[in-house]
Amino acid sequence: MRIEFKLSERLIGFAATAAGPTENVAVVPSNLIPPSDAFRLTQALEHLQSALFGFIPGFPPPAIIDHLLLIIRGDLSGVAYINE
Repeated sequence: MRIEFKLSERLIGFAATAAGPTENVAVVPSNLIPPSDAFRLTQALEHLQSALFGFIPGFPPPAIIDHLLLIIRGDLSGVAYINE
């Protein structure tokens, strides 16, 4: 499945911990997950679903994603290749 999209804002990372409105939080800008760590991969996909994938019309739920290539260009246009 190929989905072309355009984002309205740039994703720079994920919060490493929970924090209240006046507290600082560490941001994880990138993460390498080995194929053998299915639990961490599923967690990352679920986090990306709410932070990024949910803004891409027609994007499938994480549970059915086996392979994913997501390309986001500098102008925030992009293409997702899912299970290809």
